[in-house]
Amino acid sequence: MSLTREKKRELVAYLQSVGCCERCMLRFLKVYLPSSYMNPTLTLEALTKPSGETAEAPEQTAAGGSPALDNVSTNGNGSAAAGVDGSSAADNTASAKPSADDAPCAVPTSLEGSDPSGVGDTEPAAKYRRNVAGDREAACDPVDAPQRSAPATNDGQTECSMEVQEASNGAPAESTHISSASSSICSSCLGVLQDSWLENMVGQVHSQVVKDGYQFSSFTFSVFFPLASLVRERALVAAIADEFKTEDGVPQVKEVLKWVASPQLQKHLGVGFSLNSPFQIVIAVEHPESEQLVSVLADKCPKYFPGLARSRAKTTAAAVNVTSVTKALQAASDEDVKSWYTCPLAQPTAHATLSPVSCQHGSIYIAGRYCKYSRELSQTPWLIDGQRKTETSVQEIICDPLQAEAKATDVKFCSSGREDVDVRMLGKGRPFCVELVDPKRSVISEERVAELQLTINNSSKDVQVRDLQMIDKSGIEHMKEGEADKIKLYRALILVPGGVSCVELGPISDIKELVLNQKTPLRVLHRRTLMDRQRTVHKMSIEPVDDRHFHLFLSTQAGTYIKEFVHGDMGRTTPNLGSLLQASVDIIELDVMGVELDWPPALS
Repeated sequence: MSLTREKKRELVAYLQSVGCCERCMLRFLKVYLPSSYMNPTLTLEALTKPSGETAEAPEQTAAGGSPALDNVSTNGNGSAAAGVDGSSAADNTASAKPSADDAPCAVPTSLEGSDPSGVGDTEPAAKYRRNVAGDREAACDPVDAPQRSAPATNDGQTECSMEVQEASNGAPAESTHISSASSSICSSCLGVLQDSWLENMVGQVHSQVVKDGYQFSSFTFSVFFPLASLVRERALVAAIADEFKTEDGVPQVKEVLKWVASPQLQKHLGVGFSLNSPFQIVIAVEHPESEQLVSVLADKCPKYFPGLARSRAKTTAAAVNVTSVTKALQAASDEDVKSWYTCPLAQPTAHATLSPVSCQHGSIYIAGRYCKYSRELSQTPWLIDGQRKTETSVQEIICDPLQAEAKATDVKFCSSGREDVDVRMLGKGRPFCVELVDPKRSVISEERVAELQLTINNSSKDVQVRDLQMIDKSGIEHMKEGEADKIKLYRALILVPGGVSCVELGPISDIKELVLNQKTPLRVLHRRTLMDRQRTVHKMSIEPVDDRHFHLFLSTQAGTYIKEFVHGDMGRTTPNLGSLLQASVDIIELDVMGVELDWPPALS
């Protein structure tokens, strides 16, 4: 149910008395228009002016300074009065409430929860009225209500006054001043939504981004708030629940922070905000009250904190998180919260602190094909008990120049299958993709990628790269989707110790779609699951070398163990080449001649 103007004035006066800043006052008035938080003083004046008076609206600015605020006053008969742009208030309101994940720059056209008409219950609630000269009594609980002085509401804001008229008898209006003092700390947001804290945060973010040297064309940011802010807000909601209904909740502090800070960050960083931006700024806020406040909640609601009992951890440990605290607070009734805490909680003595700002850019991806011409080179770094078995690897030869170019913190190498150390990769090469994690340089031109390909190829005679190109993440899925269906071509040099004639070899070329049953080979059993695999040899052909050697050409299903197909692996692969020839055979050399996967696209 929307609050009347009278109730709004009473709520604002009460929130002022318990130490809320102006932006938190707007939150509890359920204002969901992001631009309204740019100049909260004028917004509060517009929302709480007695019916028939008009508050001056801030001017619209192109740089996101103080966006226009629709006039929310009404005319004499209770219908919506014209806004500052000549349109009716009804034209500027809607029922849709934006979610917390909506882009800060996208401004909804509603003041959700506000009552533009000001028509409703006008009976004065005297116990909630405040007078600057009188005592500032917190009337959330008529019994043993704590005494509080009138704190300032919004750090750095210009003082303004709000006229509160007695609607029931036309008595002269009381004057309630919304003052400001930089020394006070908001009892709800812990100072996070106050101007000085926001300015400091924006400055630290800007400094860190400049220091890190990231290249980006847009940004997004995530905010992690102290658990104390959740408890404080719930305690304040419980305190005002009887007089000012808040069933639908209020905008979250981090939501409002994004609305207010986003335009400032855009101005300082020189780029726009985007929810889907790969460049993310992470802001973590802490407060010393968190452990104490949450420990009370954990004692009263142990079922939401099962990790505490098991680990005997403190409330600051991993056993306590935003999810567990939120669930516990949602499950608690207002009466429960009032019995656990003094509602509202006393004004904090310390500001929330900003942890070191961290930045991270989403991964970028570079794909291509590689050929390997050495029989002493592993595909990835080969280490046994911490000792290198090969001097370098295909991965390092390809990835090192790319990582240096992108200034990435890490690199991940992925390929369409892999070959053994002693197996060459020939033909057009094997498709691969390199994920460059958290790159500071995220845009690499086609010309520069071509130069990097040349650099890689000139650095080693054992590895050559082709079709090197930037791709998006979906390209990796395309490569993986073809894993099971792709066909691989091999050439094996076979030894028949007892000799073999062309006549005996002839029938091999006639075999088509030969289905093999392969147990996990003995040579890889230490790192692969023991299981039976069915694989298909699509076709084979023979090319004699001498009376004891011949080349065997195979076209097989991906995942076929070729060495084991040749010698049988002590009967673990059946049928095998030895059983087909009824002779003892062994494999001398193996080359991969092709991986039939049409990816990545060939470059001219």
